Amino acid sequence: MDVILRAAFAFGIVILAVTVHEYAHAWVAYRLGDDTAKMQGRLTLNPISHIDLFGTIILPILLYLMLNTTFGWAKPVPINPARFRRNIPLKKAMLLTAVAGPLSNLIFAIIMGLLIRVTITYFPEYNGLLKIAHRLLVINVALAVFNMLPVPPLDGSKVLMGILPDNYFHVLEVMERYSILFLLFIFYFGWRIIEIPYTFIIKTIYYLVGLG
Repeated sequence: MDVILRAAFAFGIVILAVTVHEYAHAWVAYRLGDDTAKMQGRLTLNPISHIDLFGTIILPILLYLMLNTTFGWAKPVPINPARFRRNIPLKKAMLLTAVAGPLSNLIFAIIMGLLIRVTITYFPEYNGLLKIAHRLLVINVALAVFNMLPVPPLDGSKVLMGILPDNYFHVLEVMERYSILFLLFIFYFGWRIIEIPYTFIIKTIYYLVGLG
């Protein structure tokens, strides 16, 4: 029973984080004129619409049971740049849509930080709530930092594309061609790559909510 509860806990934490992430992509794209995600039922906070069998269920459960850590991803939200409103530069629209996911996770993490502060201050006996809020905080920060890595198909590559001059696009095209190699490298050295910004953001959030 304990194993089942731990697995359910891991799944619940990840599904909450990735649902907010994908919904943010879909919402910003819709606001910019692209209704593709809405038409496919992805403009919703219903977790079922965003579940990826391996990334949202199998991987988080295995990681939690084997390494006591949690991570995962959802099905990517479909974006059709051709449907963005014509009065918005395409690069800007792509950048805003891409950054929406990681930004939503950071906002979610800050809210969890505030919840931790309130719980410690007024309801210190609610250890279960503290545990859930802390797990949600760290998984949201990890998801935000990981997705901002400038490697296709992660959000960071689309943000970089929105910032770089057009004559640098060929660099991202080459990276996209070998994206599987970059991703394998990231998964192998993942924690070492994101540890510094991850730790910095965690400490900053705790400082902002008065727990630093």
